[in-house]
Amino acid sequence: MPTEDTHRGHRKRLREKFLKSGLAGFHDYEVVELLLSLGTPRRDCKIPAKEAIKKFGTLRGVLEASTDELEQIEGIGAHSAFGIKLVQEVAREYLKAKILDKPFYKSSQEIFDYLYHSMRGLKKETFK
Repeated sequence: MPTEDTHRGHRKRLREKFLKSGLAGFHDYEVVELLLSLGTPRRDCKIPAKEAIKKFGTLRGVLEASTDELEQIEGIGAHSAFGIKLVQEVAREYLKAKILDKPFYKSSQEIFDYLYHSMRGLKKETFK
């Protein structure tokens, strides 16, 4: 069983790794762990992060899960679920704004990108 010394500085190492190279080289569970650590002081977030990936399959699956689904995982409470959903919505708005700032679409791929990012989280059929 790991000792307390094994965990000492783990969050700091994750933050430094992110600041050095972004998410390159991160496993999906490490990204979720980093997100959970923002709202969960002084508690190991690796186990709930791995459980979230196990349940939802990928980082994208975790981000697209509902708050109720996220809160079913031991170690992910309302505060952490809110943070995950906030990150998802901020990313979605950023990507939509980035696409919408263009005066027109130059390719079918750009149209696809716009529709994909603006509609991918919808649970019901929607027309744009």
